[in-house]
Amino acid sequence: MKPPAKVILGLRETGFSLIELIIVLLVVGILAMVLLPKMISTTQVSAIVAADLAVMEIRAAQGKAMYSGTPQTITFAGSDYTTDGKTRALPGQATATAYSLVFNSFGEPSSDDGASFQISSGATTRTIRIASLTGKVTIE
Repeated sequence: MKPPAKVILGLRETGFSLIELIIVLLVVGILAMVLLPKMISTTQVSAIVAADLAVMEIRAAQGKAMYSGTPQTITFAGSDYTTDGKTRALPGQATATAYSLVFNSFGEPSSDDGASFQISSGATTRTIRIASLTGKVTIE
């Protein structure tokens, strides 16, 4: 009996074949699709995204007040917020506590002692704080 060609050439079979690697990647992908949605809820994501959106809109209103030299107002109420005279909806099922903020031409908020309001979605709540003199916005 003749030995296999690989033995004659001095080659050894080591590592994984391409088909084995593809099968492992498919199994890992399927597990990720099934398990990831169970690890993080959509209401939690909704609250996080809504808080990030609120911070972005507050900073935009502050920037516009400084650039244009005119006061800018942003108001949050329920699932909507109003800025530039346009009312928009918060993403998902997120709702905000009623809050209104006015920035003067220096970008200072109208509140002297700082302020905060909350955005909630399901059991997840994010608190947004606005510093009194600087107007710095943070999420907690």
